[in-house]
Amino acid sequence: MPKGLSVRSVTFVSTHTGWVLGAAHCGKPPCTSIARTRDGGTTWTGIPAPRAEINGEGGPSVRQLRFADELNGFAFTDSLFATHDGGEHWREVAVQGSVQSLEVAHGRWWAFVAGCSEAVTPCTKAGRVVTGTAGSEAFTKVMDLPADMTGQVVLHGTAVYLTLSRQDGQASHPSLLESATGSTRFAKRAMPCDDSEVPFLAAASDTSLALVCQSTDAGAGQQGKGYFTSTTAGRAWTQRAAPAQIVGTAVAATPSAVFVGNSRTGIEVTRDGGKRWSQSLRSDASTEYVGFVSSEVGVTVAGQQLFLTRDAGTTWHAVAF
Repeated sequence: MPKGLSVRSVTFVSTHTGWVLGAAHCGKPPCTSIARTRDGGTTWTGIPAPRAEINGEGGPSVRQLRFADELNGFAFTDSLFATHDGGEHWREVAVQGSVQSLEVAHGRWWAFVAGCSEAVTPCTKAGRVVTGTAGSEAFTKVMDLPADMTGQVVLHGTAVYLTLSRQDGQASHPSLLESATGSTRFAKRAMPCDDSEVPFLAAASDTSLALVCQSTDAGAGQQGKGYFTSTTAGRAWTQRAAPAQIVGTAVAATPSAVFVGNSRTGIEVTRDGGKRWSQSLRSDASTEYVGFVSSEVGVTVAGQQLFLTRDAGTTWHAVAF
């Protein structure tokens, strides 16, 4: 088991089985490490990690992790690695770009691939959306995207959502695409965020969505202006009361609650459609990710620390490695 693991990413495929990716103390880099739990986070076991740095400069690097099931998983950021034997072996996948977002559901993985690594600005190479089966590194290009565009992949059931925004000064020009059946044909949906905001989406079901609009205006302190919900797969939206501050990009939705990670105070939750917001997790560190594998069981990474909840976010406990 890696000692002193600083967690960067977490992924669960059931309420019992999950993995974390991070950096641990080691004598010879890369010190990238992965740990696995099969008892809901009570105990963890170290498994092999890709030969890549967490913060690589010029070489392979990974900071995010997603598993489809107990065998098939992907580690990614500036590089993409795949395993099909539960992490015993990893193989690099030639995607020719930086994987900004990757999610897996119903046996398929979907990814937004930027044309350049995160360190290259401005990027002049086109990005693209790709998809493949979870048990294979082969993939199909779904669409090309402009070089200055960033995106997020959100999956639930058979539904696939893509949020897109352009990095054009203060104007993001956000948009939302949906494929209801998981096909490579997408339809444009309504987007309530304005041109100075970046959208961050979460799905509670195939058609029930929560959307947070994060401001790109530095003068506004990057405070978000809007929180919206949709029960029609993004065809129509209802504006709800937003948290007092939205300074972060972590959003999760369950059938009974929506959680918004804040880079200053922790996680805020609403259980009544936005009428009231309360603090679910208090943290001075930035909330980098929040997700739920069921209505009760959830995980978050804040300040490179893993937290687990088994009571729908009423209480959280830190996991020590």
